[in-house]
Amino acid sequence: MKIVNTGTENFTVRDITVQRLMINAFIFTSALAAVDFNKIRITCLLKRGGKNIQIFNGYLGVLVRESLFFSGYEYANNASQSIATAGNEYLIPLAIDLGSVINVKNDDELTVEMDLQAGWYGTGTTPANCYIDANWRQAIGVERVIPKINLETVKAGGGELKASLGDNVTRISVINTESAVISLAQARCTSLQIISDRYNISETFTQSLGRRSLQFDNVIVANLRYQSFTWLPETEIDNVQFIAVYNSANVAASANYLVWRSYEYDMTVANRASLYDEKHYQYDTAKARKALG
Repeated sequence: MKIVNTGTENFTVRDITVQRLMINAFIFTSALAAVDFNKIRITCLLKRGGKNIQIFNGYLGVLVRESLFFSGYEYANNASQSIATAGNEYLIPLAIDLGSVINVKNDDELTVEMDLQAGWYGTGTTPANCYIDANWRQAIGVERVIPKINLETVKAGGGELKASLGDNVTRISVINTESAVISLAQARCTSLQIISDRYNISETFTQSLGRRSLQFDNVIVANLRYQSFTWLPETEIDNVQFIAVYNSANVAASANYLVWRSYEYDMTVANRASLYDEKHYQYDTAKARKALG
């Protein structure tokens, strides 16, 4: 799918296994300035068994920062991280990874819609030549659950944020879309708690900084995430409550977000997985017998 300048487009895939949505932003300018991927809204819907299941819905800038937190975050957060391809064309590669595969089979349809608002390409550009190109990368695997990425905006002015995240939660992130100075005085989220059936954590801003530093090779790389953080329980957690305190003096509108990943069980998925498992078992058994003579 290609969208030039501004507008709304969608594309639908069938009979394919997917996990990662590849998104390339092409900017035409003599000097690349800040781009704003939060001026792009993106939605993904899975149509299955007569139901529309929302896989994700939110701002592109938030979703790619969360998805590329451990590798590639810089492209979403810093326009200087780009690839000069030809002349005045710059490429910014992005992606949204679902974390597990979706087998789009039989009557299934997976639709992605993007809405590009004016100004996403920054200033000093040639808007008529700027465009977004998006497509699914084919994956291999058996779908066992339906992955979901959920998003909630922190209101301007901060204060306390309480959110019930539900069951089957696999990852929780706080995403800040500014290149905010890393200091206690400038802290957006000053403290937080995650409470669940088997994973409980309480952190201050400085504790979050320390823990994040250990997630990367060095502090310099870790701090390229500025004031965004992520928590990865070792397994899925249920009955999850998230409580965070935001410094009212530092919280601007549409700059801070809570993002969490979860999954949904579905009988269609379970039945398909069982059939695939049997098929693979028979195939592997036949290979083993052939190898053993």
